[in-house]
Amino acid sequence: MKQFFLAIVVLLMVAIVGCDEGEPNEQSEDNEEVKENKSDDEQSEEDQSEEKDEDVKENDEEDEKDEELEFKADATSYELSSDEPLNVEIVGETVIIDNQLQIAGKTNLPEGARIHIAQKPIGNVTFMGTSGYASIEGDGSFKYQKEIPDDYKDNLNIVMTLNPKVSKDEIQDVYGELGESLEGPFVRQDYSSDEYIKEVVAEIYHERNKDGSLSKAEIPTPTLDKPNDYGDLNIRMDADLEYDDDYVYINGTSNLIEGTDIRVSVNKPSGSRSGMSEFVTIKPDGSFNVIFKNKSDDGSLLDYKLHLNFSISSSNWPDAIEKYGENGENLKGDLVEEQYDGELEAVKMITITE
Repeated sequence: MKQFFLAIVVLLMVAIVGCDEGEPNEQSEDNEEVKENKSDDEQSEEDQSEEKDEDVKENDEEDEKDEELEFKADATSYELSSDEPLNVEIVGETVIIDNQLQIAGKTNLPEGARIHIAQKPIGNVTFMGTSGYASIEGDGSFKYQKEIPDDYKDNLNIVMTLNPKVSKDEIQDVYGELGESLEGPFVRQDYSSDEYIKEVVAEIYHERNKDGSLSKAEIPTPTLDKPNDYGDLNIRMDADLEYDDDYVYINGTSNLIEGTDIRVSVNKPSGSRSGMSEFVTIKPDGSFNVIFKNKSDDGSLLDYKLHLNFSISSSNWPDAIEKYGENGENLKGDLVEEQYDGELEAVKMITITE
């Protein structure tokens, strides 16, 4: 009996010890679980912190991008002299920064009119995909933004055009299907698809900063005053030439009628070609303008020859052909020369002395 009692006591002690040893194990497991949970929480906080950092980084990058693309052109200081839509006015400015063209302007063109905007590079360069449209808002304002090819760093000609023939019906209701009601200094005539049309044309020459910093140019209003001898068959052509190390600027006058084309060339003193040559269309007042890249060896054009050449074969306008003759037979004056094929042309050569 005594032995049986001792056995029971021993079993009870073993059970108690077992329970005491089990509690720390459960606590240990709880501690491990807490440790794991804490580790997970810490990892989660780290992940959130990393995600937040990434969000901040992305937002900063977007802010920097927005800052780079911030619209800088501003036409608020420009005023129109009239709201009358027939006598077309366009005012405003162009901005170029980091090879991006921006335009802001005001006009009395009707709401919804769309102006075609083209980039015209200087030199033997062709742009693709750089044109677009700006729509006129209800208050006459318009904005435009377009990239310039990254590898083009020269000054830029910009041409803005409204052609009523390809415009909405409500625009044609104002100006006529062929623009016959258009008036003002921005109005030009064109001949296309066997018919004459009038269109709005604004030309801007934009001088860029070589370091790529922001540069501005105003949209100029043409001053087109026809000379007294405009359209006279006794042909007159003349031009002033200025140049610097980069460009050659030619501003010419004539009594040729609008739409005729003349070839303007700058040749070497020997008479050989220099690579500076272009056909130019005569404006409504007989004037013409062209800008070349200066391709002389040392930047100097001393003794170079400026050639002006008008041949009716380069013009397809019926008015010009009727006026000057199919072979130029109606041309008169000291500038007229007979060519090898019997055609008469007007030619003038100017030696550059400065």
